Amino acid sequence: MNMKSKQPETLLSIQEAILGLKRPIKLYCILAVAMNVIILIGGMYVQFKNSQPAKYSSLETCLYGMREIINNNPSESLVNESVIKELKKTTFNVDKIHLIKLLTNYSCDVFLKDSKGVRRYLVTLERNSKFDHMYKIFDVKGMKLDSRYQL
Repeated sequence: MNMKSKQPETLLSIQEAILGLKRPIKLYCILAVAMNVIILIGGMYVQFKNSQPAKYSSLETCLYGMREIINNNPSESLVNESVIKELKKTTFNVDKIHLIKLLTNYSCDVFLKDSKGVRRYLVTLERNSKFDHMYKIFDVKGMKLDSRYQL
């Protein structure tokens, strides 16, 4: 008989223990969620603070830089200041970039198509890790198109 009389008391004490743990468990959950939110906000802050423009390859620099040049709005992040000053004197009326050939890591041939035909430009690049995109267009020279099969 002693066994049966002790079971309800034991059950009551377990229920009281569980009820006593509810508040600390809720507090722990709220603190864990708050810490996760703080860590998430801190990570986003660091990511946006240190965000840098993408580093382009030499071919991408030729493409994006020449696209800016033929649209008559070159930016200093892709085109050297001296080239921008020279380009202010001229405007381009180009239909599209027909072809880009990478000659070396620091030069490429760009073929542009306009109403008069195809024009060829030799683009020279400079590289510096301090540049926004690693490369900049250093010089643009108009070249003679040797033959129509050169493309």
